[in-house]
Amino acid sequence: MPDEAPNTSQTIGKVTKYVVGTDWESYTEQLDFYFLANGVGDVKTKKAVLLTNLPVETYQLAKDLVAWVGNKMAVFFGFCWILAKILLYSFPF
Repeated sequence: MPDEAPNTSQTIGKVTKYVVGTDWESYTEQLDFYFLANGVGDVKTKKAVLLTNLPVETYQLAKDLVAWVGNKMAVFFGFCWILAKILLYSFPF
């Protein structure tokens, strides 16, 4: 029926687990498109989606870095930047 509201519980696309050694920049670009397509704007939700799709070792690394920095509420893009630097071996920060 034309008067019905669209089904907003359906997601567009899917988030795949990140595989260490694959292109981090491409992965985060796709993740950004997923968020855009599904209307995800909340930083906490973005962070949760990213962190649940990292390998355990990479998650632990991100967790250790945040603890080291002393910022327990690091935002999504902060994680992306730090991990990109490490995963792409583009030292120094």
